[in-house]
Amino acid sequence: MRRANIRRNATLLNHRYQILDYADDLDIAGRSLKEVREIFEAIEEEARKVGLQINADKIKFMVVSRSQVAKRKIGQRLIIRQYSFEVVSEFTYLGSVISKDNNEAAEIKRRMVKANRAYTSASRHYSDLKNYHEQPK
Repeated sequence: MRRANIRRNATLLNHRYQILDYADDLDIAGRSLKEVREIFEAIEEEARKVGLQINADKIKFMVVSRSQVAKRKIGQRLIIRQYSFEVVSEFTYLGSVISKDNNEAAEIKRRMVKANRAYTSASRHYSDLKNYHEQPK
């Protein structure tokens, strides 16, 4: 990132792009398709120089805009250089679902289902332990 002259501490509040990265997960947020394209190309070029390859199958592209024209303009695939990315309405980043309409209800529901499954699984385990300890010797 440093070699590509990309500011990692930039935010959409004070710049035209924002980079969120953790380990090998990367999220590029930009005010325009042009910004996202330029940042991706810079990252891809620097990655190639050190022998890293971009896995296009793992990359998703999402348009967050009130403008229906912007959404229709891109279509189902985004092409940058030799890469073709799927356009999605939501994706998972670091375990959280992010949607194009910023619908937090779906994420809350998903977490509640996971919590209920964990609780049910744990309660079965504790019930088995309780029955084991209550058996006469």
